[in-house]
Amino acid sequence: MANTELLRKTLQHIKDNPEQWDQKRWHKDFAGWSLRLGIPDVKVNTDADGIETLYQGDDRVWIDDIATKAEELLQLDRGQAIRLFCGANTMDDLSALVDEFATFG
Repeated sequence: MANTELLRKTLQHIKDNPEQWDQKRWHKDFAGWSLRLGIPDVKVNTDADGIETLYQGDDRVWIDDIATKAEELLQLDRGQAIRLFCGANTMDDLSALVDEFATFG
């Protein structure tokens, strides 16, 4: 069963702060925001080259780990995660997917 509370919390944050959301950038997309909102010590740091990256405590969260961690945290299956984290999703797409996953798990 999907983590309905975190799905809805993440969607609401994105709706309330659209300037912070970019579905094509892992640290600003639905997956990245779910980590930032669901794990208290996940933060964004800017490295020496000015690139924003996610950190959990002192450990960098690599791009290829964000989707896997978010999938687990949101309690989604792989197909659901792929659909939700797709870079082409619009706000309307995210809303529809969250409604679907929150209703049917």
